[in-house]
Amino acid sequence: MKIFVVIPARLNSKRLPGKILRKFGKFTILEIIIIKLKKIFRTKQIVVATSNNIIDDKLVLFCKKKKINVYRGSLNNVYERIYQLSLKYNAYGILRINGDSPFLNLSIIKKAITIFKNKKYDIVTNIFPRSFHAGQSVEVFKTNIMKENQHLIKKKNHKEHITKFFYENANRFRIRNINNKKNYNKIHLALDTKNDFVKLSNLYLNLLRSKKKHNLKNIIYEYKKI
Repeated sequence: MKIFVVIPARLNSKRLPGKILRKFGKFTILEIIIIKLKKIFRTKQIVVATSNNIIDDKLVLFCKKKKINVYRGSLNNVYERIYQLSLKYNAYGILRINGDSPFLNLSIIKKAITIFKNKKYDIVTNIFPRSFHAGQSVEVFKTNIMKENQHLIKKKNHKEHITKFFYENANRFRIRNINNKKNYNKIHLALDTKNDFVKLSNLYLNLLRSKKKHNLKNIIYEYKKI
């Protein structure tokens, strides 16, 4: 079963341009994410999916320099970009990880993958509904549902948000949601704005100095201190 980890990314974010190449200490956000992912996936399974727009040339050059797999596709039709990527790599499943998530939790990913490998579900997610904090979103889905429903992806928001169509038509798909015992959806660990960058950078550096593991308990403890 071929499962590829896909990180959709672009540099023309309106609120925080180039955020995936900004640094927390020595490493860019992209490197921090990939370093974590490499603990449970092989390098060849991890792919950055960016656009074929000239603005993303810098990101492509960075990926090549760091020997990170990169795929280029449509700027605005992210659904098509990921679908074409899945065809290129002959993927059975896609694990989507946001490029704004330097504090992603590997235990959630492991659980999602384990459930997905049972082949009972088309999608395994933790955002339907969301009970984990922003910056911990995990979605793994079968690529054949992208192929079978490609002709129905016509709305702009369905093209921009890969799984939105499936959630809006949940009765047609087998979806398993992972819930957290405590609802942390008010804790914001996603990198969206300049204020987020300052706060999350401090959080990351505080965790480094304290030499604490980046588990959920320690992250929340340090987050509340900032």
